[in-house]
Amino acid sequence: MLKVCGHRVLVKVADLEEVDDIYSRAKRAGIELQIDKKAEQLAIDRGTVVQIGHTAFKDFGGDAWCNVGDEVFFSRYGGKVLEDPYTKEKYTLLNDEDVLAVITKE
Repeated sequence: MLKVCGHRVLVKVADLEEVDDIYSRAKRAGIELQIDKKAEQLAIDRGTVVQIGHTAFKDFGGDAWCNVGDEVFFSRYGGKVLEDPYTKEKYTLLNDEDVLAVITKE
């Protein structure tokens, strides 16, 4: 298991199929798009907060602007892609300031 340190935020990035409507419609229709799926996946800027470091958001004063479980937008190509060595799940580790917006239903 990964343990987030300092002012970092661990995000489970959304799958390409979840956020790219054209890609998901083509896949459902049986059309194979000629794209670099790895590069496109790295360009995804949306995911779910999994863990927050103990000093995250402290430099900005006030409360944290996101919580574990929140769906967020973050800086495209920001952070570092990590793989949990045990589960093989892939995550993006961001600086707290790279979280740009929380997605809400209101």
